[in-house]
Amino acid sequence: MKKHALLSGCVLLALVAALSCQKPLPPVIPGVPSGPTSASPGVTCTYRTSATDPEGDEVCCRLDWGDGNVSPWSRYAPGGTDVAFSRVWDSAGAFSVKAQARDETGLESDWSAGLDVAVGVQNQPPANPGTPEGPSSGLIGTSYDFRASATDPEGDSIAIRFDWGWKGIQTPPHSGQDIPYTGGKSEVHFSGTLSY
Repeated sequence: MKKHALLSGCVLLALVAALSCQKPLPPVIPGVPSGPTSASPGVTCTYRTSATDPEGDEVCCRLDWGDGNVSPWSRYAPGGTDVAFSRVWDSAGAFSVKAQARDETGLESDWSAGLDVAVGVQNQPPANPGTPEGPSSGLIGTSYDFRASATDPEGDSIAIRFDWGWKGIQTPPHSGQDIPYTGGKSEVHFSGTLSY
């Protein structure tokens, strides 16, 4: 009986020693970050991630933006806490945003799979309209028609303002109406009576 108790005690001691010598585990690899998958340069976007640790340690996270930049580590928080990161994209391109976690002991997870983000071209102004078409002279009190057209690189609606060149007289900023871009030119027609 003594031999059996001694053997049981040794097995228990060996088991405790083996468990206490287990190598610490890193945090679980975070899931793919969430956030906008399309953006414009100069616009602030928010991306989120979270991670857990198999030993219950608090974790912090960081993001690799896919353009050679990596965010600073977030603050430590309990596992599963949602962490937000803000990003203003500097240039157009296709990027893969990945997340990584670190626990309180300094162990780091591998990088997550990436969230593909397409950063487009910043909105550009419409092209300057050409010289308005219409008569170059006229009689006071007579109605005349003028036309001008312009294009917008992104296909946004445009409006054209006529500046008559004397006494600061201009048509309203949105003369007529905004004209949808249809893949060619957008044209604004203005009809007015010449008065002086």
